[in-house]
Amino acid sequence: MIRGIILCGVMLSSGALLTLSAKWQNEVFAPGASGKVTAFNHPMLQSLMFFIGLSLTLPVYLVRCCLEKRRPRKLWEMILILPSSLDVLNTLLGIFGLLWIPASVWQMINGAVLIFGAIFSKIILKRRLSKFHFAAVAVAAVALAVGGAASLLNNNQSPNINNSTAQFIVGVVLVSVAQIVAALHMVVEEKLISSIAVPFESDHIVGIQGINGIFAMLILLVPSKYIWIGDAPLDDFIDGCLQIYNSLALTVLMAVFILSVAAFNYAAVEVALRLSTVHRALFDSCRMITVWVVCIVLYYAGMEKYGEAWQEWSWMQLVATLLLVVSTVVYNLLPKTELEADKSYKILDIQESLNSDHEAS
Repeated sequence: MIRGIILCGVMLSSGALLTLSAKWQNEVFAPGASGKVTAFNHPMLQSLMFFIGLSLTLPVYLVRCCLEKRRPRKLWEMILILPSSLDVLNTLLGIFGLLWIPASVWQMINGAVLIFGAIFSKIILKRRLSKFHFAAVAVAAVALAVGGAASLLNNNQSPNINNSTAQFIVGVVLVSVAQIVAALHMVVEEKLISSIAVPFESDHIVGIQGINGIFAMLILLVPSKYIWIGDAPLDDFIDGCLQIYNSLALTVLMAVFILSVAAFNYAAVEVALRLSTVHRALFDSCRMITVWVVCIVLYYAGMEKYGEAWQEWSWMQLVATLLLVVSTVVYNLLPKTELEADKSYKILDIQESLNSDHEAS
């Protein structure tokens, strides 16, 4: 019981830190390759660090196999190439979107993976959803619409937001598309894995996708310096690394980010296996509230650039967030027989929590 409580606490705190540390990095100014002090704006480098964090679950898997005196599976699987590619796209879109929207809004939009996951499960996996599942999805859709409208109304009123309405909308669209990709990732992964006689273990899957993501990001970072958007390159790996090296704050935040990714993914798997997927869904959803509360506290504690103010339409965002939490928990609380679950459903259910932040997360 105590171990379960600790795991839930680790999942909630590391999940919130994952989002917050990624956003806070964008608020730090440090000298880079040119010697000029500029804001840390390197979403592709952040994505690379995200996958480094994911890959840290692989040593956990290997140690567990060693302790259980069994032979581990191969550390690279061809069948995971397509899911890994979707994971890379999802992470990139999400982290690029985080540049232009508050952390609380970013976390709230991640709840949309429930809607698209249900749709793809129905279309691709031919899964039968009950009327209660559709009701939960409808409530989530309404909540996202209300929360998005409230966030847009608040955007131009915030004294510490420098992004225009257009940038805010672009950020929302990017993160929303990321959730579509995340949901597709879940369903494709389940479809492929269900065809294997011996199913994968979740920490093994996450670790392999972390390794695949690292290689993909290293390849993508090479041309990113030469692709210009306006007056800046898409990303500059060397510049970003120098900014991290020259700033203790960035170094600490990046270390927290990587460790949070690893801790969250490990804890999410353990919570789902040792307690239930309902517990996992509950604490994953509570990240929305946790992130927002931390941002509000920081703002009124005098650290305005790292926080968010309570504004005229914030009550609408609060209602939307609570509705999202309730609809997510209810959806996962419904009997699995309603979903005609097969032997691989548990893997999909666990992966749903892991991909909501790709993560980065």
